[in-house]
Amino acid sequence: MRTHRMNTLIRKNSLIALTTAVLILSTNLLSYAQNGNVMQFDGVNNYVDLGSAVANGTRTIEFWLRPLVDITPDLAEAKTLIARDATTSNIDEFNICFSPYTWSGFGGRLRFTCTYNANQSYSVYSDNDFWESNQWYHVAAVIHPSQGLLLFINGIKQSSLSPLFVTAIAPSTHITTIGCWGDSYNRFYNGWIDELRFSDIARYDADFTPPCPEFDLDNNTLGLYHFNEKNGTMVTDYSSYSYNGTNFGSTYLAEIICNTNSIAILTTGNEPAIFPNPTKYGFHIPRNFYNAGKINIEIFDTSMKTALRVTPLHSDFVDIHSLTSGCYVYVLTDQDNQILHKGTVIKQ
Repeated sequence: MRTHRMNTLIRKNSLIALTTAVLILSTNLLSYAQNGNVMQFDGVNNYVDLGSAVANGTRTIEFWLRPLVDITPDLAEAKTLIARDATTSNIDEFNICFSPYTWSGFGGRLRFTCTYNANQSYSVYSDNDFWESNQWYHVAAVIHPSQGLLLFINGIKQSSLSPLFVTAIAPSTHITTIGCWGDSYNRFYNGWIDELRFSDIARYDADFTPPCPEFDLDNNTLGLYHFNEKNGTMVTDYSSYSYNGTNFGSTYLAEIICNTNSIAILTTGNEPAIFPNPTKYGFHIPRNFYNAGKINIEIFDTSMKTALRVTPLHSDFVDIHSLTSGCYVYVLTDQDNQILHKGTVIKQ
């Protein structure tokens, strides 16, 4: 009996130590947008028309993206994030897209391109050519007045440089779009986008920590889109210019937007809620949460990558038997993306 109690105590202490270690080591924990909405594009025909004025004078375009499928080096067709297209003349175009393998061997790389005309086109590329589905990435495309085109992924300056394009984006009558190739209406993106900001200054020239959860409005902001609308066709510009966009088929989702260096979200004011924990197959959510209405759960591994997402939950039991053994972070949210509970679960 004494041996059994000692083994039980050792096991409990080991689990406590493991949970504590994960919480200490996993400093890239999630944060939430104030209203928690993102824009989803279906990769078929969804896009947002921002009009022809918002990009004029721009030197920095930044946003968060989360592809819904893996982007790989054998990508067959370009997938557009932000673009302005002038098909006939190619004058004063720009685009940020995932490149297909047919474009000079840059398959899967994120490309930022600006043109003066058909004969003067300049591009920079991401170092990475693989983008995992359901993972958030921050992108900043910069036109620096002396360094030229720069590209930052998750705040890291990419090695590709293009020093000859140094002027801000010129005025144009062609529209700027999210999710498709300008007014050519093709090369559609399949994934989520959130927190899009156009600025008239080169905000970054060296590595930085991406802003999160919402971009700030300041005197250098030309356009700012939080995508916090719940429905409708108007996409609100929160800058002083009110370059409101028009949504064509894209949908709003209450979702997590990005990562931040904060541990408080998991260590403040939480009592044990799920049971059993540890568990081999799954756990139950207390009825007071489940009966609150439509709720969602997202489970993250220790690198804060989504391991499981169920929305909405259809019972009070969450099946995690398919996950590998280890410690995970879970977050319960209601239909308005308000946090109901958060904590850790040990998968045996």
